[in-house]
This record gives sequence, structure tokens and C-alpha cells, in this order.
Amino acid sequence: MVKFLCCNGIEEFKENLRDVFPYKHNFELIYKTYIEDRFEGFLREKVKTFVIEHPYIEKEWRELYSLHYCKTNYSPDKTNPFAFRIHLIEDDIDDVEELKIDQNNSSNSYIGYLTLRPLPANIISKIVIKPRKYFELEKDEELFMITAKYTVNIKGRKIKFNAFPLFCQDAVVTVCIHTTGMMLSDIMHRRYGNNKMPIEKMVLDESPHLGRKIPSRGITVNHLSKILIKNGYYVRIKNISSSDDESKLKDFMGVIDAYIESGLPCMLIFDEHLVTITGHTFDKDKGVIGEYIIFDESGSHIKKYFGKNKPLFSVLVKKEDLVNEIKSLIEKKITISLLYPEFERFYFPFEKVEGLIKKIIKQYFKDPKDVVRRIVLVDCKKLVRFLLENNIKDFEDVCFPHYLWYIELYYKNRGVKENLGCCMIIDASAHQNDKIYSIFLTKDNKPVFNPKDILSLLKTV
Repeated sequence: MVKFLCCNGIEEFKENLRDVFPYKHNFELIYKTYIEDRFEGFLREKVKTFVIEHPYIEKEWRELYSLHYCKTNYSPDKTNPFAFRIHLIEDDIDDVEELKIDQNNSSNSYIGYLTLRPLPANIISKIVIKPRKYFELEKDEELFMITAKYTVNIKGRKIKFNAFPLFCQDAVVTVCIHTTGMMLSDIMHRRYGNNKMPIEKMVLDESPHLGRKIPSRGITVNHLSKILIKNGYYVRIKNISSSDDESKLKDFMGVIDAYIESGLPCMLIFDEHLVTITGHTFDKDKGVIGEYIIFDESGSHIKKYFGKNKPLFSVLVKKEDLVNEIKSLIEKKITISLLYPEFERFYFPFEKVEGLIKKIIKQYFKDPKDVVRRIVLVDCKKLVRFLLENNIKDFEDVCFPHYLWYIELYYKNRGVKENLGCCMIIDASAHQNDKIYSIFLTKDNKPVFNPKDILSLLKTV
């Protein structure tokens, strides 16, 4: 029978978790390493009620258990197929029936959840937390972040919310690069309808170059790319190293901005680990990207490279700090790779878009240096709605492909419609060397047009 145990405050949560968690002899070490050191500051400040749900059937843990742990000598009364789910609530409640849920199955006081594996180490399985409940923003900042829809049931009461999923390695079957594949699969499945890839395929499809696959010794970004492509996920890899100049770094950052604003997460791989960039804050007054949202399943890079001690699963990193860190790594001759997903019917790469934009800027702007661009890969249905709302009739008879590059060119600060100079649309399914027919022209045969508003992004409210 599933039990829901309400705990008021973090001290009560710790004691109740100690009572139900199977590994009691090293519980203090487990709690300090995986709860306290990773995010107790956040839990203590934001969470008033913890609800321990057990036993909980988690798909990911069931897969790991089936692949490996059921074959080990761990006692079944300790390591078994059932996980723990910890619900995080902003209000003081004594019973889950008191949790306020509106008619749309939304709850302002529900923060999210994390799941725990019944193991003596690496107990955190998944962290799913509402972005707005976690990140502290300035008054003039907006949050743009990739999220997916999640639904939880607590004693038969349904709650729906948006969040970004962070999967954590068990360090035997999965390591950091596997959890990245799991995250990518979950996001692409929930947002875009891709088939969700089982962990088994990710692990057992590995190249045998390192011998046996469990325990895992890790795989390279190239091997992960092959596994993802084999299972129907289209990804691209971009590298930057000490041999590249400043313009290459600018293009590198341009790819990150374009893809996360298009709803596609970017994985930054360096120094035998990786972090995931899932969004950014935006300064409305200055019209610039402020900080990037970075997730790190182990917290090692957050601590080592971004100077953050707590919490160790997700942080905001200033854009200039990230750029400077990349420069520093390049100077140390550390190659940095960027892995990012794409859609199936997409063939016109970002680099070619940049080339076309430069020509348009020279043609339509007096001072090209002041022009700021925003580049988004967008579903044609969304763009058609936007054009209709803005009374743009130039493309009424155009048969758009499934995906399009939509570009906004600003006279200075981007994201401010008063500064919008013009827009253009590029066929994302065009031949990559097509510099003429890839641009959709207006009825006056112009490559640009002027809507009254700007295209909305992934704003998190």
C-alpha cells in the first residue's frame, strides 16, 4: 500500500526519511552527500512541507534494477524495484488533502519533486522542480526556459506543472553522459512527440571499445551521438578549441542562444563531464541576455568551474562568466563540445543562416555594427498564427515547410519591439548552399518585412 507521509520542516523530513530508508547504518553520510550538500539551502528556505511517497514505481529505476541490481547480492528488503518520491510544498500542511489545487489541476504551493533510489550510494534519481519556484530573479528580469509538462497524483489528486527534468547517474549502469541522453529523450518526447528511448538501448548500444558495458566506464560524445541517431534522435556536434579565433567563439555562443530559444537544450561537454544549458534570463531594460540556466547532474562542474557551492544541481551563470570560462578552457587546450538536438525535416544549418543574415544587414542597415539579431527555429504553425495576428499577408499563399528559421533584427537592444528593424524567414528544409530560394520573399520581392510585434519565446511565468 502506498503511503504519503507529511513532514513539517527539513528536520522532521530527515528523521522520517531515516525511518523509512533501507540503508540506515550510513544514512548520515548518504543524507549529507546527496541531500544536504546538493540542495539543503534551497529545501530549508523554500520548502515547508515534505511528502514522502513510498513505495513509488519509477520507470527509470525499474529499468536500472532490471538491467543490473536484481542480479546483485543486495538484500531485496533494501534494494528493491520500488523508489521513494519526495513532494516539495511551499505551504504548511498536515495532510495532502489540505494541498490547494485549482480546477485546472494547478497548485501554486506545489514546487515539484525528487525521487530517491534504495541504494547505499548515488540515491538521487530525478529532480523535477518548477523553474519559478527555484530561481530568484531581479524585478527587471524575465525567465526563458525549456520545460515539459508533468503530472503527479497524490492520493488520487492530480497536479499538472511545467519543469525541466534532471536525471542523475547511479554510477554503475549510467554515468553523466547517459543521464544526458535520458534527459534529452524525455524532453523531446514530452515537447515534440519523439519516441522515448529506454535506458537499455542507451547502455547496451554502446561501442564495445572499452569492454563490458556494466559497470560503465563512460562513453564519448561521439558515441552518444551515434546511439541517439540510431534510435531516431537527430543531433549535431560543434567543437571549439585553441586553434579557433574569437569569431568562432561568437558563433559557438550564437548556436547556444538560437537553440535554447527554439526549445532545444544544449549540452556543453568538457573535462570529462558535461552540463546542460536550458534557458536564460533576460534584462528587459537593457535588452540583453543576463544569465544562463545550467543544470549539472553531479554538481562537479558547477562547483569547480562556476564557483558555486550550494545548490549543486542548477545555477544561474552570467553570460560573460560563461564566455570567460570557455576562453579559459580553450587557452588550457581543453576542447569543448556542444551537443544539441534538431528536428528530422531540418537541413539548413545555423552557420548558413548567419551568412544570409550578414548580407541582409549590409543591405538594409546603415550601421551593421549596431544590429542585434534573434534567431529562432520555429514550427510553421506557430509562425503562421503570429503572422496572422500581425496582419502580415505576404505569405498567405506560401506552402511553408514544417520548420522555419525566423530572424528578428534590432537597432540595438533585442527583445524590445520598439527597436525592431525588420524580420525575415528562411526555409529550414532548404539545401544548405541555397542562398536565393531559401529566403521567403514578400509580395514585393523583399527578403524582409515589418510586423508590429515580436515573436514570443519560452517565457516561464
